[in-house]
Amino acid sequence: MPVLAGYIAFGIADRPGLVAGFVGGAIANQVGAGFLGGLVAGLLAGFVVYWTKKLPVPRYLRPVMPILVIPVISSLVVAS
Repeated sequence: MPVLAGYIAFGIADRPGLVAGFVGGAIANQVGAGFLGGLVAGLLAGFVVYWTKKLPVPRYLRPVMPILVIPVISSLVVAS
């Protein structure tokens, strides 16, 4: 399930979505949600990352966003 959810999120939000998708898929797997849980987790993670990427940020923070900030914030949102 983590790989399925990760690549669904990757399809929606590109590389920063992989981490949040893997986290959401792992949680869905631990809970026992099955295929549909992984699907929902991937969609949720992808759209959270997509919307986070659209937020306006200061110019000095832009290079760090796809590497550190977006994956951490989106993983916390998906995990909670």
